[in-house]
Amino acid sequence: MKIQSIRTRVWEWTGKTVPPAANFCTNAMDALYDRGDAMGSFRFHGWMTCEIETDTGIVGIGNAALAPRISKKIIDTYLAPLVVGQDPWDYEYIWQRLYRSTHAWGRRGIGMVAISAVDIAIWDILGKAAGQPVFKLLGGRTKERIPVYASKLYSGPIEDMQHEAQTYVDQGFSMFKMRFGWGPKDGPAGVRENLNRVAAVREVVGEDTDLMLECYMGWNLDYAKHMLPLLVP
Repeated sequence: MKIQSIRTRVWEWTGKTVPPAANFCTNAMDALYDRGDAMGSFRFHGWMTCEIETDTGIVGIGNAALAPRISKKIIDTYLAPLVVGQDPWDYEYIWQRLYRSTHAWGRRGIGMVAISAVDIAIWDILGKAAGQPVFKLLGGRTKERIPVYASKLYSGPIEDMQHEAQTYVDQGFSMFKMRFGWGPKDGPAGVRENLNRVAAVREVVGEDTDLMLECYMGWNLDYAKHMLPLLVP
């Protein structure tokens, strides 16, 4: 089996969009004390798909959400010529070939995003060729059960967050993750807003559950050192 062709396509949402509410989640731009639309660089209105076809007719599909037009260009220009003609079962060799050939400008960021899309498509091919889910090819099951947690709870009105948390409790979750909405640029008032929401959600989920708190790259070291003691039960 040999890889015969690679096709990349960018899909973009052209319908109506609703901007996120203010302070619904911190992000890396908050460290700049930017009071504009800090979430502008974190919206996913475009997506790139990578379809790899083999000479046996199997098509594997990979994807990338980050900078889809750029990741498409990287695959079309740099990665596709290195992949076409290869045996997808030589997946480790292919990955190393892509990674090492892009050392000068890759190794992280958008270079790795593009490599990941190709790699996902190759694993999709292997799963289809073997007639097995990919996790079986990666070693199979290691546990009888896997614990999961409810991961949403973006910052918003306290009553809304409590109602949302209650729906997860009713579904049987015992672990939860919520998002902070305020960071360094918001000063003492933002600290209080964060703490009030943590207390409100904790009131709903109880003391004997795991509550994870996500600041999503939006805190600097000084702010984190200030907040952590305040969050200790």
